[in-house]
Amino acid sequence: MKKKYQNISKTRQNKGFIAAYLLVATAAVTTLLAGLLVFVASSQRRSSDEASHQQALQLAETGIYFYKWYLAQNLDGKNAQQIKDFWESGSTYGLGSPHEVEVTEKDGTPIGRYRIGVEITNPNSTIVNVTSTGWTYRHTGVTEAVKVRFRRPSWSEYSVLANDVMRFGSGTNVQGPIHSNNGIRFDGVANNLVTSAVEDYLNPDTGSTKPGVWTSQPNEDEVFLAGKEFPVPAVDFNGVTTDLALIQSEASSDGLYFAEEMYETESCGWVWTGWPPPLWSYECSTMDVPVRGYHLTLRTDDKVEVRRVLNYGSSSYLINDESDAEVFDFPSNGLIFVENHLWVDGQIDTAHLTIASADLDSGTDTDIYINNDITYTNTDGQDVIGLISEKDISIGLYSEDNLQIDAALLAQNGRVGRNWYCNNHKDEITVYGSIATNQRYGFAWTDGTGYNTRNLYFDNNLLYTPPPYFPSGTEYELDLWEDL
Repeated sequence: MKKKYQNISKTRQNKGFIAAYLLVATAAVTTLLAGLLVFVASSQRRSSDEASHQQALQLAETGIYFYKWYLAQNLDGKNAQQIKDFWESGSTYGLGSPHEVEVTEKDGTPIGRYRIGVEITNPNSTIVNVTSTGWTYRHTGVTEAVKVRFRRPSWSEYSVLANDVMRFGSGTNVQGPIHSNNGIRFDGVANNLVTSAVEDYLNPDTGSTKPGVWTSQPNEDEVFLAGKEFPVPAVDFNGVTTDLALIQSEASSDGLYFAEEMYETESCGWVWTGWPPPLWSYECSTMDVPVRGYHLTLRTDDKVEVRRVLNYGSSSYLINDESDAEVFDFPSNGLIFVENHLWVDGQIDTAHLTIASADLDSGTDTDIYINNDITYTNTDGQDVIGLISEKDISIGLYSEDNLQIDAALLAQNGRVGRNWYCNNHKDEITVYGSIATNQRYGFAWTDGTGYNTRNLYFDNNLLYTPPPYFPSGTEYELDLWEDL
């Protein structure tokens, strides 16, 4: 009997052990299954969230590409006044109030929406900031936003922009882009892209046909560090007339505008009166004489001294007689327009100015003359000057031996440069900014006259802070992309 009792006890123990084992195993499996279910559910949610974010991002990007198309449809090929009118119309999408668009599938099923907001500093700015936010109808709480910058290239973005055959010597080192509507021979070092509007041209220096952009140096890779490209679209110098007309209009209403005028001057001297004595009488009389130009001296206190030029050397560009100075504040829109010849010098401090010389009604082109320094106080973009001449921007016979010009220079129908003066030698000229010239520019001649040292430094700040109302292209390029 004792042996049978012991067998029953062992059987019960084995059954208890098996039950406990099954219980533990079941708990473990349940835990694993629960974890697996949580993992699967979490993965599904994460996958769903990622898909929602991706779809929202795609909708936001759709908004950006829509706005790029919208700008092209409304502004490509338009002049400066038409572009300004577009931004001031009050009906431009996204400017002032958000613009929302519903996006649908091909079959018309709605997917979601994007909302566009636009920021522009002023109607003449070359930069437009666009923010697009997208979301789907399935997950309205999941949004994605993209911010981009569209930029309309300004003429001040070129280190040299020309409408003529150009030649750059072996000692030339240029940082900014170079473009000509004609051919370019470049023998120096170009750190940026060099472009031409022609496939080939007749080189006047050699009398032979050459490619639109070429070099006489043996290794092109050491010359065109950022490459060359031709032919590309030409830049329209004739179109600058529209920009000058807009500058004239804006300067007349909100800037400084100096038209052609007569100037009353007093003349005194001894006059023969005849017999009886006294035979002579000292008398003064007034007479009107034509103003032959204006002399502007820029000041660091945001003021400009304006003098009327009454007489000057027609070949030396030296002012021989001028009126006393009148002092004006820099205009808020930064525009000064002179309907006559113009002399400019001085220094600015935290100012943005465009100074133009043109006579758009008479058909007589006007010039800008520089004899003394035009300088910035700051070279970080706080100071910007644009000089636009209907004809030439000329350096005079009696210009400074060491001349500094901080400005974007544009000669619409003439050239930026210095005439040939026999046996006249100068030390150094430095241009910090950009040069746009219809004809070949130059500050020295092959006989050694002119400036011995010529420094052309491109102002990179002109990429994003061009002078006010400076000529620009009409096509907005996508310049910067940022996922918010």
